[in-house]
Amino acid sequence: MEFQSKEELVAHIRGRVRQLMGKQSEQEYQGDPNSPMNVMLARFPQLRQALEKLMTMQFRIFVDDIQWVAPKPTTFKIILPNQQYFNLIWNTEDFIAKVSGIKYDLLVLQERERATKAVAEILQYGPINANLSAEDLAQQELTPAKGEPVNPAPPPGQV
Repeated sequence: MEFQSKEELVAHIRGRVRQLMGKQSEQEYQGDPNSPMNVMLARFPQLRQALEKLMTMQFRIFVDDIQWVAPKPTTFKIILPNQQYFNLIWNTEDFIAKVSGIKYDLLVLQERERATKAVAEILQYGPINANLSAEDLAQQELTPAKGEPVNPAPPPGQV
């Protein structure tokens, strides 16, 4: 079996792992308490909290998988559906997010906000979640950017 790119190989391996686990869809994979992602979230509650800080409580829509890549310092690779990723590195009190090679200390509010924007940027490199239909995406609760009105007025001429 030949692969044209690294992404094809990664997709093939990920598909085989899910197939061996008996889980074909992303929803089944994330819903399985024994999936590696859920094991990491259960074992490290601070990881869940960090992802919620960076991406809202609905982070599962935007996270494809979580890999534990280093024991010291404890480092996790957060893989997004568009095959982009960022790292979360434990720093005794909270995580440091390493996004596109830049480190952000999540204890510092300004750096956490910059990390959130950096994650939002790498999410724009591809589809948010190819497994969700347009209707499912439309039903998600939207979070406005800072400074934008929550309920914007309709354009002139529309009521």
